[in-house]
Amino acid sequence: MEKSSFLRNKLVIGGIVVIALLSFGWYLSSLDGRIAIVTSGAVMPTNTEISTTATITPIAPTEATVAPSTLAPQAEQARAFTEPILQAIANRTPEVEDDFSFDNGNWSTGVIGQNSAQIADGMLQLTVNDAVGDTWMGSRHEAMSADDFVVQFDVRIPVMEFDSHLSILWRWLPSDNSSYWLTLFPSLNGAWSLGGAGNNFFQAANGNLDFIRLGEWFTVTIIGQGNHFAALINDQPLGDFEDTTRPVGRVVLGMNIFSGDAIAEFDNVKYWNLANVPGLP
Repeated sequence: MEKSSFLRNKLVIGGIVVIALLSFGWYLSSLDGRIAIVTSGAVMPTNTEISTTATITPIAPTEATVAPSTLAPQAEQARAFTEPILQAIANRTPEVEDDFSFDNGNWSTGVIGQNSAQIADGMLQLTVNDAVGDTWMGSRHEAMSADDFVVQFDVRIPVMEFDSHLSILWRWLPSDNSSYWLTLFPSLNGAWSLGGAGNNFFQAANGNLDFIRLGEWFTVTIIGQGNHFAALINDQPLGDFEDTTRPVGRVVLGMNIFSGDAIAEFDNVKYWNLANVPGLP
Protein backbone atom coordinates (compact mmCIF):
# COMPACT_ATOMS: atom_id res chain seq x y z
CA MET A 1 0.00 0.00 0.00
CA GLU A 2 2.71 2.43 0.94
CA LYS A 3 4.81 1.31 -2.02
CA SER A 4 2.10 1.92 -4.63
CA SER A 5 1.34 5.33 -3.11
CA PHE A 6 5.01 6.27 -3.39
CA LEU A 7 5.08 5.29 -7.06
CA ARG A 8 1.98 7.35 -7.79
CA ASN A 9 3.60 10.41 -6.21
CA LYS A 10 6.76 9.99 -8.33
CA LEU A 11 4.70 9.77 -11.50
CA VAL A 12 2.81 12.93 -10.60
CA ILE A 13 6.02 14.86 -9.84
CA GLY A 14 7.64 13.60 -13.05
CA GLY A 15 4.70 14.77 -15.11
CA ILE A 16 4.85 18.20 -13.53
CA VAL A 17 8.60 18.47 -14.34
CA VAL A 18 8.01 17.44 -17.97
CA ILE A 19 5.23 19.99 -18.33
CA ALA A 20 7.47 22.69 -16.79
CA LEU A 21 10.37 21.84 -19.13
CA LEU A 22 8.12 21.97 -22.18
CA SER A 23 6.73 25.34 -21.11
CA PHE A 24 10.27 26.79 -20.56
CA GLY A 25 11.38 25.51 -23.96
CA TRP A 26 8.42 27.20 -25.63
CA TYR A 27 9.31 30.47 -23.82
CA LEU A 28 12.97 30.34 -24.96
CA SER A 29 11.92 29.76 -28.56
CA SER A 30 9.70 32.86 -28.42
CA LEU A 31 12.76 35.06 -27.59
CA ASP A 32 13.99 34.83 -31.27
CA GLY A 33 17.61 34.18 -30.26
CA ARG A 34 18.05 37.53 -28.38
CA ILE A 35 19.64 36.73 -25.02
CA ALA A 36 21.61 39.29 -23.03
CA ILE A 37 24.11 38.09 -20.44
CA VAL A 38 24.19 40.40 -17.47
CA THR A 39 27.03 40.38 -14.95
CA SER A 40 27.09 41.91 -11.52
CA GLY A 41 26.67 45.67 -11.63
CA ALA A 42 25.93 45.72 -15.41
CA VAL A 43 22.95 47.42 -16.96
CA MET A 44 20.61 45.25 -19.03
CA PRO A 45 20.84 46.43 -22.68
CA THR A 46 17.67 46.94 -24.62
CA ASN A 47 16.97 44.96 -27.78
CA THR A 48 16.92 48.04 -30.01
CA GLU A 49 17.38 47.25 -33.68
CA ILE A 50 20.14 49.32 -35.44
CA SER A 51 19.28 50.83 -38.78
CA THR A 52 21.80 49.92 -41.53
CA THR A 53 20.74 52.85 -43.71
CA ALA A 54 22.97 55.95 -43.21
CA THR A 55 21.44 59.39 -43.54
CA ILE A 56 23.62 61.61 -45.73
CA THR A 57 23.10 65.34 -45.61
CA PRO A 58 24.10 66.83 -48.98
CA ILE A 59 26.60 69.70 -48.85
CA ALA A 60 25.81 72.53 -51.16
CA PRO A 61 28.83 73.33 -53.37
CA THR A 62 30.38 76.73 -52.81
CA GLU A 63 31.92 78.84 -55.51
CA ALA A 64 35.63 79.59 -55.02
CA THR A 65 36.25 83.21 -54.20
CA VAL A 66 38.92 84.81 -56.36
CA ALA A 67 40.91 87.28 -54.29
CA PRO A 68 41.47 90.61 -55.98
CA SER A 69 45.03 91.41 -57.00
CA THR A 70 47.05 93.19 -54.33
CA LEU A 71 49.64 94.43 -56.83
CA ALA A 72 50.12 98.12 -57.42
CA PRO A 73 48.87 99.31 -60.81
CA GLN A 74 52.42 99.56 -62.23
CA ALA A 75 53.15 95.99 -61.06
CA GLU A 76 49.83 94.65 -62.39
CA GLN A 77 50.61 96.10 -65.81
CA ALA A 78 54.08 94.53 -65.70
CA ARG A 79 52.58 91.14 -64.83
CA ALA A 80 50.24 91.26 -67.82
CA PHE A 81 53.24 91.92 -70.09
CA THR A 82 55.67 89.41 -68.57
CA GLU A 83 53.51 86.34 -67.86
CA PRO A 84 52.99 85.18 -71.48
CA ILE A 85 56.70 85.59 -72.22
CA LEU A 86 57.79 83.70 -69.11
CA GLN A 87 55.35 80.88 -69.96
CA ALA A 88 56.78 80.70 -73.48
CA ILE A 89 60.36 80.19 -72.24
CA ALA A 90 59.50 77.98 -69.25
CA ASN A 91 60.60 74.75 -70.98
CA ARG A 92 63.23 76.22 -73.31
CA THR A 93 66.98 75.90 -72.78
CA PRO A 94 68.52 79.36 -72.43
CA GLU A 95 71.14 80.54 -74.93
CA VAL A 96 73.41 81.45 -72.00
CA GLU A 97 73.49 79.55 -68.72
CA ASP A 98 76.29 79.86 -66.18
CA ASP A 99 76.60 78.79 -62.54
CA PHE A 100 80.24 79.99 -62.39
CA SER A 101 81.57 76.61 -61.32
CA PHE A 102 84.58 77.54 -63.49
CA ASP A 103 85.74 80.51 -65.56
CA ASN A 104 84.67 79.79 -69.14
CA GLY A 105 86.30 82.97 -70.45
CA ASN A 106 83.02 84.46 -71.69
CA TRP A 107 82.71 87.16 -69.01
CA SER A 108 84.67 90.39 -68.88
CA THR A 109 86.81 90.30 -65.75
CA GLY A 110 89.86 92.08 -64.42
CA VAL A 111 91.45 94.11 -61.65
CA ILE A 112 91.64 97.90 -61.56
CA GLY A 113 93.59 99.06 -58.51
CA GLN A 114 91.72 97.72 -55.48
CA ASN A 115 88.61 96.99 -57.51
CA SER A 116 87.86 93.83 -59.47
CA ALA A 117 85.41 91.67 -61.41
CA GLN A 118 86.35 88.03 -60.83
CA ILE A 119 84.90 84.53 -61.01
CA ALA A 120 85.67 82.89 -57.68
CA ASP A 121 84.02 80.58 -55.14
CA GLY A 122 81.38 79.58 -57.69
CA MET A 123 80.19 83.16 -58.27
CA LEU A 124 80.82 86.26 -60.35
CA GLN A 125 82.12 88.72 -57.75
CA LEU A 126 82.28 92.50 -58.15
CA THR A 127 84.38 94.33 -55.55
CA VAL A 128 85.06 98.02 -54.85
CA ASN A 129 87.21 99.24 -51.95
CA ASP A 130 87.42 102.73 -50.43
CA ALA A 131 85.36 104.41 -53.12
CA VAL A 132 85.38 108.20 -53.28
CA GLY A 133 82.90 109.67 -55.76
CA ASP A 134 81.10 107.55 -58.36
CA THR A 135 83.02 104.30 -58.97
CA TRP A 136 81.67 101.79 -61.50
CA MET A 137 82.39 98.07 -61.57
CA GLY A 138 80.66 95.60 -63.87
CA SER A 139 80.89 92.55 -66.11
CA ARG A 140 79.19 91.40 -69.30
CA HIS A 141 78.86 88.25 -71.40
CA GLU A 142 79.49 88.71 -75.11
CA ALA A 143 76.50 86.53 -76.11
CA MET A 144 74.01 88.55 -74.03
CA SER A 145 73.36 91.16 -76.69
CA ALA A 146 70.01 90.25 -78.29
CA ASP A 147 67.54 93.05 -78.97
CA ASP A 148 64.67 91.08 -77.36
CA PHE A 149 65.61 88.96 -74.36
CA VAL A 150 64.93 87.60 -70.89
CA VAL A 151 67.78 87.64 -68.38
CA GLN A 152 67.55 86.06 -64.95
CA PHE A 153 70.09 85.69 -62.16
CA ASP A 154 70.55 85.32 -58.42
CA VAL A 155 72.36 88.11 -56.59
CA ARG A 156 73.58 88.81 -53.07
CA ILE A 157 75.08 92.07 -51.78
CA PRO A 158 77.11 91.44 -48.61
CA VAL A 159 78.48 94.97 -48.30
CA MET A 160 77.24 98.31 -49.69
CA GLU A 161 76.80 101.81 -48.30
CA PHE A 162 73.35 103.43 -48.33
CA ASP A 163 74.13 105.84 -51.17
CA SER A 164 75.46 103.08 -53.51
CA HIS A 165 73.42 100.71 -55.64
CA LEU A 166 73.39 97.69 -57.90
CA SER A 167 73.04 98.73 -61.57
CA ILE A 168 71.69 96.23 -64.11
CA LEU A 169 71.95 97.66 -67.63
CA TRP A 170 70.49 96.58 -70.95
CA ARG A 171 70.54 98.00 -74.46
CA TRP A 172 73.95 99.37 -73.41
CA LEU A 173 76.54 100.35 -76.02
CA PRO A 174 80.13 101.44 -75.31
CA SER A 175 79.90 104.07 -78.06
CA ASP A 176 77.69 106.37 -75.96
CA ASN A 177 77.76 104.60 -72.59
CA SER A 178 74.01 104.95 -72.08
CA SER A 179 71.35 102.31 -71.45
CA TYR A 180 68.13 101.36 -69.74
CA TRP A 181 68.60 100.31 -66.13
CA LEU A 182 67.29 98.72 -62.95
CA THR A 183 68.89 100.09 -59.78
CA LEU A 184 68.65 98.37 -56.36
CA PHE A 185 69.53 99.99 -53.01
CA PRO A 186 69.81 97.26 -50.33
CA SER A 187 70.93 99.76 -47.65
CA LEU A 188 68.13 102.24 -48.42
CA ASN A 189 65.03 100.30 -47.34
CA GLY A 190 65.16 98.09 -50.42
CA ALA A 191 64.59 100.99 -52.82
CA TRP A 192 64.51 100.25 -56.56
CA SER A 193 63.94 102.21 -59.76
CA LEU A 194 63.51 101.57 -63.49
CA GLY A 195 64.46 104.00 -66.22
CA GLY A 196 66.90 105.11 -68.88
CA ALA A 197 70.23 106.90 -68.89
CA GLY A 198 71.99 109.08 -71.43
CA ASN A 199 70.80 112.25 -73.13
CA ASN A 200 67.21 111.39 -72.19
CA PHE A 201 67.63 110.35 -68.55
CA PHE A 202 64.28 109.35 -67.01
CA GLN A 203 62.81 107.31 -64.18
CA ALA A 204 59.82 105.24 -65.23
CA ALA A 205 58.91 103.42 -62.00
CA ASN A 206 60.19 103.09 -58.46
CA GLY A 207 59.37 101.63 -55.04
CA ASN A 208 60.66 99.62 -52.11
CA LEU A 209 60.80 95.87 -51.62
CA ASP A 210 61.66 93.77 -48.57
CA PHE A 211 63.47 91.19 -50.71
CA ILE A 212 66.26 93.69 -51.45
CA ARG A 213 68.39 93.27 -48.33
CA LEU A 214 72.08 93.09 -47.52
CA GLY A 215 73.45 89.58 -47.26
CA GLU A 216 70.39 87.80 -48.71
CA TRP A 217 70.04 86.08 -52.08
CA PHE A 218 67.20 87.16 -54.35
CA THR A 219 66.36 86.55 -58.00
CA VAL A 220 66.15 89.30 -60.61
CA THR A 221 64.39 88.90 -63.97
CA ILE A 222 64.42 91.54 -66.72
CA ILE A 223 62.47 91.31 -69.97
CA GLY A 224 62.88 93.42 -73.08
CA GLN A 225 60.67 93.01 -76.14
CA GLY A 226 60.52 95.66 -78.82
CA ASN A 227 60.05 98.96 -76.98
CA HIS A 228 58.58 97.35 -73.85
CA PHE A 229 60.60 96.52 -70.71
CA ALA A 230 59.82 95.12 -67.26
CA ALA A 231 61.57 93.80 -64.16
CA LEU A 232 60.69 91.22 -61.48
CA ILE A 233 62.29 90.25 -58.17
CA ASN A 234 61.60 86.80 -56.74
CA ASP A 235 58.89 86.45 -59.43
CA GLN A 236 57.13 89.58 -58.16
CA PRO A 237 56.67 92.18 -60.92
CA LEU A 238 57.99 95.63 -60.08
CA GLY A 239 56.95 97.77 -63.00
CA ASP A 240 57.32 98.28 -66.75
CA PHE A 241 57.79 101.07 -69.27
CA GLU A 242 57.98 101.72 -72.99
CA ASP A 243 60.62 103.75 -74.81
CA THR A 244 62.03 103.88 -78.34
CA THR A 245 65.36 105.56 -77.66
CA ARG A 246 67.61 102.47 -77.57
CA PRO A 247 66.82 99.72 -80.11
CA VAL A 248 69.98 97.61 -79.54
CA GLY A 249 72.64 96.90 -76.92
CA ARG A 250 74.04 94.50 -74.32
CA VAL A 251 73.14 93.35 -70.81
CA VAL A 252 75.65 94.35 -68.10
CA LEU A 253 75.75 93.25 -64.45
CA GLY A 254 77.25 96.10 -62.42
CA MET A 255 77.15 98.52 -59.51
CA ASN A 256 77.71 102.23 -58.84
CA ILE A 257 79.59 102.87 -55.58
CA PHE A 258 79.81 106.39 -54.14
CA SER A 259 81.59 105.75 -50.84
CA GLY A 260 83.25 103.00 -48.85
CA ASP A 261 83.41 99.31 -49.77
CA ALA A 262 81.00 97.18 -51.76
CA ILE A 263 80.66 93.57 -52.87
CA ALA A 264 78.06 92.09 -55.22
CA GLU A 265 77.87 88.35 -55.97
CA PHE A 266 76.01 86.87 -58.97
CA ASP A 267 75.08 83.25 -59.66
CA ASN A 268 72.87 81.06 -61.88
CA VAL A 269 72.67 83.42 -64.82
CA LYS A 270 70.18 82.47 -67.58
CA TYR A 271 69.60 84.37 -70.79
CA TRP A 272 67.06 83.72 -73.55
CA ASN A 273 67.13 85.32 -76.99
CA LEU A 274 63.43 85.89 -77.71
CA ALA A 275 64.08 85.87 -81.45
CA ASN A 276 64.40 82.07 -81.07
CA VAL A 277 61.13 81.61 -79.16
CA PRO A 278 58.07 80.86 -81.33
CA GLY A 279 54.52 81.88 -80.48
CA LEU A 280 55.30 85.01 -78.49
CA PRO A 281 52.50 87.58 -78.16
